[in-house]
Amino acid sequence: MRRRSPVVLSACGFRIAIVGVAGGIAAGSLLAGCSGASQPPGLRMPAIEWRTPAPIPYGTALSATQLDATSRVAGTFTYNPAAGTVPGAGPAYLQVTLTPDDTTEYSTGTASVVLTVNRATPAITWPAPYPIAYGAALGEAQLDASASVPGTIAYFPAAGTVLSAGTHTLTATFTPTDTTDYATVNATVPINVVASPGPSTMIQHVVVIMQENRSFDNLFNGFPGADTAQSGSDQGTTVQLQPVPLEQGTDVDHSHPGWWADWDQGMMDGFGHTDAALNYPSPTFPYAYVPQTETVPIWTLAQEYTLGDRMFQSNTGPSFVAHQYMIAGQSADTDENPDGEEVSGIWGCDAPAGTTVALLGPNGTDLPGVFPCFDYQTMADLLDAQGVTWRYYTPQILQGWDGYDAIRHIRYSTDWTTDVVAPNTKVLTDVASGSLAQMTWVIPDFKYSDHAGAGATAEGPDWVANVVNAIGESQFWDSTAILIAWDDWGGWYDHVDPQQVDPMGLGFRVPLIVVSPWARHGYISHTQHEFGSFLHFTEEVFTLPSLGTRDAISDDLSDCFDFTQTPQTFVPVPVQYGPSFFLNAKPANKPPDDD
Repeated sequence: MRRRSPVVLSACGFRIAIVGVAGGIAAGSLLAGCSGASQPPGLRMPAIEWRTPAPIPYGTALSATQLDATSRVAGTFTYNPAAGTVPGAGPAYLQVTLTPDDTTEYSTGTASVVLTVNRATPAITWPAPYPIAYGAALGEAQLDASASVPGTIAYFPAAGTVLSAGTHTLTATFTPTDTTDYATVNATVPINVVASPGPSTMIQHVVVIMQENRSFDNLFNGFPGADTAQSGSDQGTTVQLQPVPLEQGTDVDHSHPGWWADWDQGMMDGFGHTDAALNYPSPTFPYAYVPQTETVPIWTLAQEYTLGDRMFQSNTGPSFVAHQYMIAGQSADTDENPDGEEVSGIWGCDAPAGTTVALLGPNGTDLPGVFPCFDYQTMADLLDAQGVTWRYYTPQILQGWDGYDAIRHIRYSTDWTTDVVAPNTKVLTDVASGSLAQMTWVIPDFKYSDHAGAGATAEGPDWVANVVNAIGESQFWDSTAILIAWDDWGGWYDHVDPQQVDPMGLGFRVPLIVVSPWARHGYISHTQHEFGSFLHFTEEVFTLPSLGTRDAISDDLSDCFDFTQTPQTFVPVPVQYGPSFFLNAKPANKPPDDD
């Protein structure tokens, strides 16, 4: 084969370099330079190379990616349409004019290409709907897709359809108003239709937020529809409840003997104490309520979801015992905080040698105690046996409110290093990063625990709301039940005589708020609940056996939920202090209680 020299032909400004080979024409590259008119005499036509651009979707502005003509002749390129233009769908004719820098040697040249502009695909937003109960018809709550451009949406199955139990696929077909520039598009989401809706089918995460030391009359006084009192009896003398802010520095007696005196065989008239060691501003100081201006976040939650005004603490004493009932439904008959805790701040197996916790005695007395380290079964044991994940968020490891430090087989197992987590604020970052155990306990730092005493603040309601907001704005919201309670009455007045179900309790009323997309909205529960109810509910959610302790005689919170309702989208609770405030706050580093 003999290769020949290339021949350059020129016609109307097109210069085609042709390489001849024996038997025909081999190859060439198109170099365009047509001005649409006769070439001026004596001037050469500049060659312009411009490859056909790749197709683009409608809505894409022209840029250097498409407008990328080149020439070996120096000069200025002018494009029509110009960069930044958004061409319509279909063929777009692009033209370029090259004005050479050397106009004495070269004439102006032009070239054109055809750009294919495809119709754009509209963006469809359609969050997967909450599960629905069998028998419920499809409606706007499930068929709520939206598109990025105007148009109409047709659903299959259509609104009004009643689906069988099981998992189904819903389809939305979007037809844009502008069919020239936009394509029709389909979107699908799954929906679960539950034959028998209930805790085990609708709830996958249980979160217990345990605050400190407030009676119902103290924290929700005057709440519309709830049973509260504005006055109480002090040994037959009527006492008006007075406003005392959360940050007031005086703690109130909430020991077991103090409870016995407050209760007074059901008379509910012994809350006033004259013991000088208590350092009360007045003998009737416990007859008080927290001003509503300080409790707006938790009142907001109570108004939106379920508030329980017949929630009782399980025990008749302070926090150590209350937290044992929260995780185990018992306390091995201990009825006080361990002695010496005001020095070490440690309430469990890590307490200093010689530490004891008193045992329940008759008629409001304490008996000589035992070392605060036990081996009874807890909710964590049931969860571990079934492979259900759990986390216990505490301000500090070995801090007094760390209930699992008092359970020997938890303290000295891998659970202690994997499931007991500090600081407690890590719950905020864990949820934000997509991590929430199936069962979670959240314990506050003293400063925002609502516990009275030196160093107390009014930040507790914001702390509670921040935890709720974190979960409510996460992917966990639609499958979560949040149970908010206060561990004991804190010594503050309450007017309701608690039922005595066994020698340990019940204790006085404490507030309960149930927050969930499945909680009854704007509902006040007048059903008797206690910490054993939390255990019973959790056992039902995860299909666990009973601990056989207080959970066995407690209700399961069923009146607080409606699993047939259409859940509402979570609305964040306004707060004064947001997540960064608590994440950056220094821990109190003090014993949590001094009773």
